[in-house]
Amino acid sequence: KNHRLPFTIKDAAIRHDDRNGLQLSHKTCNLLARGVHTIIGPNSYPMSRHVGVICSGKDIPQVLTRSYSSDEDYNNFAINLHPHPPILEKLFVELLNKLQWTKFMIIYQSNQDLVKVHQLLSYKSNIYDIKLSQLILDDRMSYRLMLNAIKKSGECHFVVVCDLLTLKRFLQQAQQVGLLTEKHHYVIYNFDMSNIDVEPYQYGGCEIISVRFFDPYSTEIQDAFNAVDEELYSNYGIETDGQTLNLETALIMDAVKLIHTTLKEHMLPEHIDNQPLHCNDSEAWWHGPSLRNYLNVANVKGYTGLIKFDPKGYRSDFEADIIELKSEGLTKIGTWNTTDGLIIERPEKKDPLPDDLSDVRGRTLNVVSALTRPYGLMKQATTRLYGNDQYEGYGIDLIHELSKELGFQYKIIPQEDGVNGSKDNKTGKWDGMIGKVMSGEADLAIGDLTITSERENAVDFTLPFMTLGITILYKKAEPVPPSLFMFTSPFSPQVWLLLIVAWIFVSLSLFVMGRLSPSEWQNPYPCIEEPEYLINQFTFKNSFWFTVGSLMQQGTELAPVGISTRMLAGVWWFFTLIMVSSYTANLAAFLTVTTLNTPFSSIDELAKQDEIKYGAKANGATAFFFKDSDKPVYQKIWKYMNNNPDLMVKDNMLGVNRVLKENYAFLMESTTIEYITERYCTLAKIGELLDEKGYGIAMKKGSAYRQRFNTAILKLQETGMLTTLRMRWWKEKLNGGACDERSSTATVTALDLQNVGGVFLVLGLGAFFGVVMAVLELSMDIMRYVKHQKAKYKQQMREEMKFFIEFKRNVKPSRKTGQENEDAVEFPFNINYMENYINENNQNE
Repeated sequence: KNHRLPFTIKDAAIRHDDRNGLQLSHKTCNLLARGVHTIIGPNSYPMSRHVGVICSGKDIPQVLTRSYSSDEDYNNFAINLHPHPPILEKLFVELLNKLQWTKFMIIYQSNQDLVKVHQLLSYKSNIYDIKLSQLILDDRMSYRLMLNAIKKSGECHFVVVCDLLTLKRFLQQAQQVGLLTEKHHYVIYNFDMSNIDVEPYQYGGCEIISVRFFDPYSTEIQDAFNAVDEELYSNYGIETDGQTLNLETALIMDAVKLIHTTLKEHMLPEHIDNQPLHCNDSEAWWHGPSLRNYLNVANVKGYTGLIKFDPKGYRSDFEADIIELKSEGLTKIGTWNTTDGLIIERPEKKDPLPDDLSDVRGRTLNVVSALTRPYGLMKQATTRLYGNDQYEGYGIDLIHELSKELGFQYKIIPQEDGVNGSKDNKTGKWDGMIGKVMSGEADLAIGDLTITSERENAVDFTLPFMTLGITILYKKAEPVPPSLFMFTSPFSPQVWLLLIVAWIFVSLSLFVMGRLSPSEWQNPYPCIEEPEYLINQFTFKNSFWFTVGSLMQQGTELAPVGISTRMLAGVWWFFTLIMVSSYTANLAAFLTVTTLNTPFSSIDELAKQDEIKYGAKANGATAFFFKDSDKPVYQKIWKYMNNNPDLMVKDNMLGVNRVLKENYAFLMESTTIEYITERYCTLAKIGELLDEKGYGIAMKKGSAYRQRFNTAILKLQETGMLTTLRMRWWKEKLNGGACDERSSTATVTALDLQNVGGVFLVLGLGAFFGVVMAVLELSMDIMRYVKHQKAKYKQQMREEMKFFIEFKRNVKPSRKTGQENEDAVEFPFNINYMENYINENNQNE
């Protein structure tokens, strides 16, 4: 704005160390020697006193922009643009009276901050019941330890006095420990509340009220700050990174505007000179008192409102906005000024926040979790941990993922006794995590919390984040020692018996077909065209030998000739191919896979025996499953456990230890058994699941945000996050995956009729069709003979059947189909002689 002045204003900014007053004094003297006639700052109290002494001695106006104590002794040439502390305290007293606070706690950062509210403290004895708490960092450089102590004190109304950076950390950590809920109320003694990102807190329902002197998002302020931003970047290369205007910067801008306006309106050009001043002499600036007086009586409209001072140079007349955090952000709810006092424009009763009760964004939820591995456990660390950092586990990670999805904060409350919750039938009250949710101590409960009908009547559950069932934990079975007759293991006894029957049946069928089929009666002397007799290769012994040779895959010298015998032989070869291949494959499995011997393989077998003791977690969902079941076997198990209370355990790990040390079986959820067997390689899961249920997150009955949690769980399931968390805590962390190789077992069972029954069916059908084909062959042969010899069909068939049933005869007379050749060579033996000869040879063999 120098173009509006008959002279030029130049800045001479310097940097200084707040801890080195002597250095600052030298720099101030150098400024005066260069002709500087007005000084803005510094903001620290000790340093401003050093500069103030020099300015007072040289009649140089000093413009301050910092908060100060009401009893500070200022030099006559100092004025302060910061609102006067006694008037500010009056503002806050009126605000607390309007809010009808009579009991509250002042949380302050330093003793200097405590001085700002000394007027409130002066009312302590007769008006207010005030407690004090200083913000003290713990070992991890956080305020959580102190905030937890405040929470346990039960205080709900707070006045917070601290700088902006500390306020940001305070709000964040207060939300983490559960001090920003609907029942908590705050008045913030910091005028830069608008510079904080309040989005994480605006939906939590907490009442937060503060004071500001300008709206940083107004058009005027934005334009001014953008101009300063451009100047800083173009002249000094400084970027503000999208920051908003804070009170300190606004007061400095107002100080420059005040000096500019005063020089323009009141100072003559001849009064403006570059008179150098030296600290080592007594010479002062001639026009200093005049400029000081003009500044003191000025009325300038600045960014922080109307700027005017009282005779002492204090800014005692000002106006401020009262702002409150609502679901839509920081909102102006009233004003305060010296004349009219406090005017609140909001209803006396605050509307509930947020408007959508199902929205958990910005809220802090108390989450109770049983310290049961791997769902919740204390984190192992070399340094002391606080708050949520103390805990880890599947349930903790799941809540963290849900908080990122839904935008809420949470505080973990450990259920150290590990009790999920059961109902006392006498009093009707619930204990454990369910009891804490019902009483309001916790908003959510997570862990190995099974969804049951009884619990569903007491609380609401989300959709299951994990499905499971009840099964048995027991010692891993011992390998079965090798047997001398292990080669018989591939087939069941039933199959072996059927195999022998099939061999006998096919051998007899082959013998019968060989006698029926004309093609199997062969000429013993191929050189003779019309022999006197025929012989059959499929004698009783040869038929059995042929099937044995095929079964052993060695073959014989016998070869079927007839269609029927070839059909039966082909089916038999197919049968032996399948059976031998199946036997070989299953035998290899029996020889390479270790077979385990378990004393029981199901819940029924466990209930029938008396040697192995068994139990479950007392008052747990598993025990109640057997108690409420109508199945006789389950009722028997419940009766056994109820009659032996010493077999019931308090938590799962005690049951696991009993399984390791005793002859004891533990009934528990399958997911926990899978976790245990990944780490204890001598234990295994026995039997199938007895039921199907799930783990869910419990919340108070009728909870408005149940559906939002259901949607978030479905989304985590679709993205694979639930699977990732399960792999992390079951396979990777806490020594998981140690039993992967050792726990890989295979079960080999003998093949029974269900596996190979089809092959026997094919064999039976083949034998049947073979017999039919043999009869057809015989019939066709007789019909050809009857046609040529004019014989009777029935007579020939009768003779064939008569010969057929004479099984001892293996030589058959040959039929003559034409006139005998007189020149034919007569065979020297008759049929009876030849038959006796063949029989004798068979006996010798």
